[in-house]
Amino acid sequence: MRRLISILILTSIALTPSPLISGTNKLNILVYPFKNTGSEKYSWISAGMTDTVISDLYRIKGVHVISERDRRKAIQEIKLGMTGLIREETIVKVGKITGANLIFTGSYLISGNRIRVNAKLIRVDTGQIEKSIKIDGVLEKIFDLQDRIIFSLMAETEKIRISDIKPVKLDSEDRQQIRSKQKPELSAYELYSRGLEVHYSNPQKALKYYLKALRISPDYFDALNRTGWVYYDLSMHQKSIKYYLIAEQVLRKQKLQHTNDFATIMNGLGAVYKLRGVFDKALRYYFRAIEIMDSLNMQKTSDYAATLGNIGVVYRHRGNYAKALEYYSKALRIYETLRMENTTDYASTLNNTGMAYKMMKKSDEALTYYFRAKKIEEFLGNQRTKHYATVLNNIALVYDDRGDHDTAFPYFQKSVKIMKDLGLTKTYEYAGTMNNVSAYYHKKGDQRKAIEYAFISKKIMEDLKLQNTSEYAFTLWWIAIYYHKLKKSCQGVPYLERAISILLQNSYPGITRARKNLQSIKRACRR
Repeated sequence: MRRLISILILTSIALTPSPLISGTNKLNILVYPFKNTGSEKYSWISAGMTDTVISDLYRIKGVHVISERDRRKAIQEIKLGMTGLIREETIVKVGKITGANLIFTGSYLISGNRIRVNAKLIRVDTGQIEKSIKIDGVLEKIFDLQDRIIFSLMAETEKIRISDIKPVKLDSEDRQQIRSKQKPELSAYELYSRGLEVHYSNPQKALKYYLKALRISPDYFDALNRTGWVYYDLSMHQKSIKYYLIAEQVLRKQKLQHTNDFATIMNGLGAVYKLRGVFDKALRYYFRAIEIMDSLNMQKTSDYAATLGNIGVVYRHRGNYAKALEYYSKALRIYETLRMENTTDYASTLNNTGMAYKMMKKSDEALTYYFRAKKIEEFLGNQRTKHYATVLNNIALVYDDRGDHDTAFPYFQKSVKIMKDLGLTKTYEYAGTMNNVSAYYHKKGDQRKAIEYAFISKKIMEDLKLQNTSEYAFTLWWIAIYYHKLKKSCQGVPYLERAISILLQNSYPGITRARKNLQSIKRACRR
């Protein structure tokens, strides 16, 4: 029977295309947040303006834009933290880490209803400011102002020549794509931007802003997407699905099914269904995202690699470990081509590869990949993150399976402490850890402790509405075994019967073993 192992590290929902490798013929542009040089009450404009400029760049055929997610990871890698604005020489360093050729950044000042933007174009290979442009406007027409920022910076970009990079030309179709993009009510845009400000630091607060924005502009795609994202992170899966599906319909109405935005929603839905154990649906959405990204020539991006990795996770959960390793290997090769070996995404894929090897009973290979992932997380300073806790938990599982319980338990303890410190005791990941600790006590012969932790896991998954997943079924299965070991076999029968019912729905290949266990427990119950 498959033990509920520590939950996979998700390699991030694909939200935006990432840069192609150096030497490609497309220009890579990093947008660094525009600095507010005036009143703090206008700080939200920085997040909104940065988001809009990135979105506009996606509509230009001749460039690839660095995602906000990758920018944040680059800052983390150079130990500068996840928030705050930094000096230009360090911005250039972020540009180098992300593979950017040029950086769009600058500052803005609000006076009354007037806004002045000082937009800067920085060349990464020289570290020099190629151009500084002053653009004036009014808050009521901030969308027009942001279009002018893009048009002005791109006009200067067209003059730049970089070796091996195809010169960029902003054509009339690109301009029309930018001008015709969705423009919500200004009040909705402000609320959305305030949500962006705190999206990573305070998701609950961000969610409130997004929902307020949607009350004003119900078809606001960006707000719908971010709402689905936050609900996913908060393990509120039904609500996540609801908002992703609304966002999908918005794009379909606009006939935008072959865009990166649509691939984003397909990936989001795939991630939610994967977590819920509805694997057929998850694969359908993931493969649809792959089809769209193929059509957009995104095969050498980190988001493409992330999608491949998530497909591998689905195959692993279905017991097809060879297929899982095939997709993990493809993802790792893309990350290596992108020189992303010291990133959380790469570590996540190593961790997932280790999980596949563990399920194949190849513990040496599993530990090799886990310790590689652990080393990268430590290099990045991630010792107090969910990702790091997951890797520790997985290392513990391998030692536990080997019978080396004394080596395993400190890893379990450290993993649990990190999750508690992070306030993650009501998450799917914590449920997985509790189940694994229960397995440790089972193997040590302490069935009372084992069942105590199994019930903690069961309660968390019930609160998260995960009663129809394979992971929940495995928890019930083990509870039945623990009762059997405690000479209370009759109490375990309903748990295993329910587990078998769930596993049948999920086409679990080991159902014969579950039925044999049930027969044994029923015989013991009748004695």
